Amino acid sequence: MKTKILAGNWKMNLKVEEVKAFFDVWNKSSLSNRTGNPNGKRSQDTGVIVFPQAHLLALCLEHGKNVRIGAQNCYSEDTGAFTGELSPESLMSLGLDVCLVGHSERRQYFGETDQFLNLKIKALHRNAMTAMYCVGESLEERESGRTFEVLKEQLHEGLNEISDFSRLIIAYEPVWAIGTGKQASAKQVDEVHSWIDKELTEMLAFRTAKGGMNGQPLQNAQTRSSSSVPILYGGSVKPETAPELASLKNISGFLVGGASLKPTDFEKIGLAIL
Repeated sequence: MKTKILAGNWKMNLKVEEVKAFFDVWNKSSLSNRTGNPNGKRSQDTGVIVFPQAHLLALCLEHGKNVRIGAQNCYSEDTGAFTGELSPESLMSLGLDVCLVGHSERRQYFGETDQFLNLKIKALHRNAMTAMYCVGESLEERESGRTFEVLKEQLHEGLNEISDFSRLIIAYEPVWAIGTGKQASAKQVDEVHSWIDKELTEMLAFRTAKGGMNGQPLQNAQTRSSSSVPILYGGSVKPETAPELASLKNISGFLVGGASLKPTDFEKIGLAIL
């Protein structure tokens, strides 16, 4: 059974006082108290995650109740002379257990390739952290009928030699439906999520049987059924679109952008899925 997840990507938004104001509202919400425990402690079973800017991580850990705090980005090495980068090892020592990898903005604006993202996922797994791996196609790729070709390459390259699906979350974000005013239909979303689930199943079965990609050893021995890997949808989800999307069989949660900056909207979306 897939874990239900509500995730909020705050991107480069919210200042210190705005974060405190967010949690003043969130911590009193019915969803916060329903998805956590009375003393507000967080665990990997908590179904709500927010991804703030790096300098706000400690503040969010201090003020957030019944919510997991994740990093928006990390580097592929644990230590070294990499000015401005975030070490997975340091993120883990701070108390984090999840990090975004491969968001469309990182791919588009910073030129991050599937091969580089693969190194990031391996670095996170080395440090017992979960990777929320984002995949998705552009409008041109969708209109030219290349959606599944693009997704297959992103999955196979990004997850190359990785077998530990217990620390993996997939987020499907059609780039053409983010901030463009275009909306993916429920049928389109369900079709892609179903395909991703099937592809993950085949990938894990092949790697378990063959000992890895191209005969190379698998990175970790621990595996779990790919059918239990949560697959989130991240195409400009809003309170008014969440209920229909949440009813789809192959959606196990949402990766929310702008609507996650407002605790009341974030809660409304969460109530549809959790």
